[in-house]
Amino acid sequence: MNKQAKIYSKVSLSFFIIFVLGLFGFTAAFGYGSSPGVIGGGGGGGAMTPPALTSFNVPMTVGSNQQGTATQTFADNSQVKVEVPAGSVGSNTTFSVTQGSLSTANTPVSTTGAVMINGVVYNINATNLSGDPVRDFSKDLTISITVPNLPANTADLGVYYYNDLAGQWQLIPGATFNPTTGAVTFSVDHLTKFAVVKVTGTPTTLAVATPAPTPEPIIVPIPEPTPATGLYPNGTLLRNSDMRIYIIENGLKRHITTLTELRTYAGKPIVFVAAEELTKYPTKYSDGTLIRGTDYKIYVIKLGQKVPVKTLDELRRYYAGKPIINVSLETIALY
Repeated sequence: MNKQAKIYSKVSLSFFIIFVLGLFGFTAAFGYGSSPGVIGGGGGGGAMTPPALTSFNVPMTVGSNQQGTATQTFADNSQVKVEVPAGSVGSNTTFSVTQGSLSTANTPVSTTGAVMINGVVYNINATNLSGDPVRDFSKDLTISITVPNLPANTADLGVYYYNDLAGQWQLIPGATFNPTTGAVTFSVDHLTKFAVVKVTGTPTTLAVATPAPTPEPIIVPIPEPTPATGLYPNGTLLRNSDMRIYIIENGLKRHITTLTELRTYAGKPIVFVAAEELTKYPTKYSDGTLIRGTDYKIYVIKLGQKVPVKTLDELRRYYAGKPIINVSLETIALY
């Protein structure tokens, strides 16, 4: 290779290196991504933060000196684009967009005739590195919401944001509407819920439906034992550690054996008592119960009264298989 060819080869290699580095520098200056990437150079070349970021259907994180554009599309063919100018945030901030529906407390009252275009609200959120919400910004953000079937007559269209403190929707002035593309564009320095609303006259505020008041709870006093006797009054429901529930009737406790019967006392408090407390009340047995005293006489309870079972044949014929409960003569005397 002659001398001239060698010089040409070196010059060509130098231009090739400069070209490659130039491409790298272009990429560093105009990075494309969803987070504030840092691209470093070798040999002490330092680091470069891309000044502009874009994201599509993923959250976007921008730093204090970056600008960014986040675009989110939805299944109903609507789209939201959020443009964040450089200097809007003081530190790395992540932007995201979701769709939502209105709760009863957030729905404009029907008397205003307000109709929400597309039937959804757009939740545009921002959070800092700690995950705390960021609502206010140093510069205006530009937001474009593209909705299908935007009315051709835009005279009564408005963009509203929900004011949580005031509990009402407030009109965002200066919004523009493009019926051809369906794009609605506006600028704000804060984030919350946004909706495109058709309402006559586009009033400054839209009141929301007042939710039905929560009914005051009915406070049922807990029964207390009667001071004179130390016994609970008639109608008191008692339960101890075995979880059986009894009702006090005329100084007697009667076991409630079915859920159907328990439902008839809906709303009545059940008082938890110690087992010793229940022993103060002789047991009142339900109709159909067979009881036997210490004198070995057997009775069946009918209409709250004891009826003697006089013969073994009667016992076998009518009560075969039913248990017989042994009780004291004092209990027998209660019926």
